[in-house]
Amino acid sequence: YFKSRSVLEVTIKRVGELQKTNADLFDQVAKDQLNNESLIFEVKTGNRIQLLSEKAILWIAADDYCVRMHTIEGGSHIIRTSLKALESKLEDHKFLRVHRKAIVNLECIKSYRLGQSPVVVLNDDTEVPIAQSRLRAFKDQFQPI
Repeated sequence: YFKSRSVLEVTIKRVGELQKTNADLFDQVAKDQLNNESLIFEVKTGNRIQLLSEKAILWIAADDYCVRMHTIEGGSHIIRTSLKALESKLEDHKFLRVHRKAIVNLECIKSYRLGQSPVVVLNDDTEVPIAQSRLRAFKDQFQPI
């Protein structure tokens, strides 16, 4: 009886320590996730749902009542939402709307040309036009140091 009771007390103590350790780890993970939050999109392809990170998106184009997300790998996915709704979700994630029909990933810009018809050249050599009304916001993103 005494031996079983002492084993039980030790086990209860270990469970309590594990519970505290797990709570501490959970708090730490929750803080890290809030600081490094990444946006994930669910893309439906047939009867499958594919997860697409915002880091895999090169640029987004308006496509009728949907948007077409062009990926870094060269593929594209269609999501039924508006460009305006996506713009509000992406405003803190290094994306910029450069045209009424296009949002670009700022980390994927290879070069840009200003002048009569300004364009952004992306890493895959895609040229996305910059609207005159959005030129000021674009220039603000690329101020010389």
